[in-house]
Amino acid sequence: MKNKLTIIKPDPLGILKSTKKILDGASFVFLKTDEIPKISGKIKKLMTRKFDKTEQFHLTGNYKNDVQLIFLEDVVNFCYWPDPGNPKWGVEWPKGKIVKGGWFSLTACLARALKENPDILDAVYLKNLSLNDARKIFGNRNRRSIMGFKPKLPR
Repeated sequence: MKNKLTIIKPDPLGILKSTKKILDGASFVFLKTDEIPKISGKIKKLMTRKFDKTEQFHLTGNYKNDVQLIFLEDVVNFCYWPDPGNPKWGVEWPKGKIVKGGWFSLTACLARALKENPDILDAVYLKNLSLNDARKIFGNRNRRSIMGFKPKLPR
């Protein structure tokens, strides 16, 4: 008999509810709960190590905020390829520095947004984010739209 997921914590964004059916139907998946402290220690070590200048992660230095920022980066990850003949998506951050292309532009946008508004790491704030605010966060230097940027609006 398969275990059924019981949601015991508030789920304001509906993430647990939306994945419940998949988790309830999962086979051959289990967690070694005794291994969680070991893997979390490895993750923390990676999160707190010093990065060289070629790695543009824009971490905050606050462990909890860094975890939230990385989660946000993964959640909003999208396709960066421009239509043929169009320039790459690029952003200016910090002022005077043009960041071109994909992941680095995404992290620059979020670093800029975090500097302007620390609430972007707050799930309740993000849940109520307007389309206009999202456009400001992901605004680019050449005012072109981001290919694949189709925000999910409430129905």
